[in-house]
Amino acid sequence: MKSKSFLFINRKVFFGNSHIVEMLDVALIAASLNQHVHLAFLDDGVFQLIKLHEQNILSRETFEVSLINIADFNNIDHVWVERESLIERGLGESDLKIPITVIDRVTLSNIMNDIDVIVSV
Repeated sequence: MKSKSFLFINRKVFFGNSHIVEMLDVALIAASLNQHVHLAFLDDGVFQLIKLHEQNILSRETFEVSLINIADFNNIDHVWVERESLIERGLGESDLKIPITVIDRVTLSNIMNDIDVIVSV
């Protein structure tokens, strides 16, 4: 089976739902099947990455465990955050909870042109 490239995009803050955790689980499953998996956080999704964001404790802890696992595993090809989304929300790289690659909107758009499957939450 030929591998495909997947881009999972998180655009929203999740309050009291598990959509982002489920998306991260699907991304890990795709990566375990030798697919090329990338993650991108943009728009309000960047709030998922900041250090002091208050949410439902259980949901937040579950998400943080999933995100840390993704950051530690080599089977996720790239994890990106969109620079303009950070700036538009008054955030910078120092506000992020994990080390993550910051890319600009044009670069992300160009990357998306080469992706086989895009999933957005």
